[in-house]
Amino acid sequence: MAHTCRGTINLCTAHFDKEDSCGIMLTNGARTYHLKASSEVERQHWITTLELAKAKAVHLMSSHSGPVTMGGSVPPPHGDCATGAPNDPAPL
Repeated sequence: MAHTCRGTINLCTAHFDKEDSCGIMLTNGARTYHLKASSEVERQHWITTLELAKAKAVHLMSSHSGPVTMGGSVPPPHGDCATGAPNDPAPL
């Protein structure tokens, strides 16, 4: 499956909610994204990673001007660079 860029998400104003055991609802302004992980554990990894990325974005925003968007500076929640395991998250 080819991955294409569908825009950016301003993490400073994004909000994350759990929908069900595997679902995540990401809201940013008037846009809402519904994501589905393969398990509750994977969903929690994604939520934790998104919350950490948001905290970093808010910190960067307070020290720089302009919005900070998710674009590769935060690693996905799976994989281990030290062991060489894949670092690509399962598709949501």
